[in-house]
Amino acid sequence: MTPREKAFRDAAERGSALVLAIFVLVLLTSLGIALLTLSQVELRMARADTRAKAVFYVAEAGLEHGRAALLTEDVVSADPSDLDGELAAHAGANGAFDFDPTALRPTYDGAGNVTGFTGYGDDVPLLGPTVFEDGFYAAFLTNDPVDDGLDPLDDTNQRVLISAIGTGPGFATELVQAIVQRITFPGLPATITILGPDPEFDGGPSQAKLLSGNDCDGLGVPDLHVPVVGVIGPDAEADAEGGVHHPETFESGDDTGVDTVTDVDGTIHPLWKDCAYLRDLAAQVKGSADLVGDSGTPNGSLGTSADPKTVFIDGDYTIPGNLAGGGLLWVTGDLTVAGTVGWEGVIFVVGTGRFLRNGAGAGDYSGGFLVANIAGPDGTLWTADDCAGPDGNPGTPDDGIDSGAWEVNGAGAGTTVYCEELIDRSQQLPLRVDQFRQR
Repeated sequence: MTPREKAFRDAAERGSALVLAIFVLVLLTSLGIALLTLSQVELRMARADTRAKAVFYVAEAGLEHGRAALLTEDVVSADPSDLDGELAAHAGANGAFDFDPTALRPTYDGAGNVTGFTGYGDDVPLLGPTVFEDGFYAAFLTNDPVDDGLDPLDDTNQRVLISAIGTGPGFATELVQAIVQRITFPGLPATITILGPDPEFDGGPSQAKLLSGNDCDGLGVPDLHVPVVGVIGPDAEADAEGGVHHPETFESGDDTGVDTVTDVDGTIHPLWKDCAYLRDLAAQVKGSADLVGDSGTPNGSLGTSADPKTVFIDGDYTIPGNLAGGGLLWVTGDLTVAGTVGWEGVIFVVGTGRFLRNGAGAGDYSGGFLVANIAGPDGTLWTADDCAGPDGNPGTPDDGIDSGAWEVNGAGAGTTVYCEELIDRSQQLPLRVDQFRQR
């Protein structure tokens, strides 16, 4: 190869290397730009996703706040048995719901700050614009879709619709809706209702006590009175009558003594005789309770007459000292209380179904009791033999509610009085979310 040819070849090789280097450089640059662009897109997507989640949580907070606000309204309403009054109050002056979820929008001032919401006409919001973190929320009440198609202001099924809108930075908006349902209780037919066959009832030896079926001891609804003891069946009535000591201490209307013990089988709501319903109701109360505890729960954690609570105790429970309790107390095991304990509200001893009041004292009970043994032979609720009767085998003739007991062991001047208002108010539980959707 001549020097000239060699020089030409070397030049060609250097040129090829330069082209390859430029190609690689272009490729790397393109990859870098692509990666940078992808990173920016992902960053924007992440920010958008964060904003979307944040504003969703704001709307959800508005929904929960609205649910609590509706319960508060219901508790103090003239008629807490349905939601008609609440619907009418939020329908506005024209008596009709103008709320339109597709038209609901936040309004802003020139600086981008939320000034309110539009799209609901003259309806009265369940919650007006409320600051939450970096955003706002508001909640609105309408009837549930089933009732809304019949009469928007008539609640026939204890269900309503709450819609909550949330806003956040960057003009982000989210709307969530939930159909909420009241947890309802059938009326208690007696001051002390003991379900199941062969009930054990002992009203105690005291001559100073009072057991009354007169509403709030005559201070409630005029002429409203119920049996002092309600049981199921004539044999159960005969059993319970044996526990009436000092008949003059039992009164209901014009009746005294054993005449205040009544077979309520023909008047009691059928659901109270349904063991499966009682077990399901226990689960609903447990899920809605202010406090779920066990045998070790301090008595000081219970509700009081000044600060009533819904408390669910899973297992046996003892209240050995002084307590002016209040609210709804549900105990799945045996409930043992001192004679100095009192309560305003309702007590469900539904599980093993045994209530025992021990010792002297002047504790006063105002409201009502329901006692039922549904826990089966093992004495523990939530197991396979629940509602299986004495033999513990589901599917046999003895299935259902077994024998319950309400007993007083000791003297004292305590009272046990039916009071419809305290029963109703203690049974106002948080409205349960039945259906939920994000629009």
